[in-house]
Amino acid sequence: GLAFGPIFPTVVGYTFSKISPELFGSAFAIMFAVGLLGATTIPKAIGNFAKGKTIQKSLVILAVTAAILFIIALIFRAV
Repeated sequence: GLAFGPIFPTVVGYTFSKISPELFGSAFAIMFAVGLLGATTIPKAIGNFAKGKTIQKSLVILAVTAAILFIIALIFRAV
């Protein structure tokens, strides 16, 4: 949250520059919903994966999530 907090306004601004103004509300709702979905599922997944292991071993989930977000960013950058 602390690291991605400053990025969110940039993502919103960039997205709004790529779509028509009639879709701003829907686009913002989708971005917010995806953000909340990640904020509720990723910590739970890390906690479940860490049961019986160390928390450091479960941080691979964050690495995979970051890689997926990076690939999505590259795809959208090409569009």
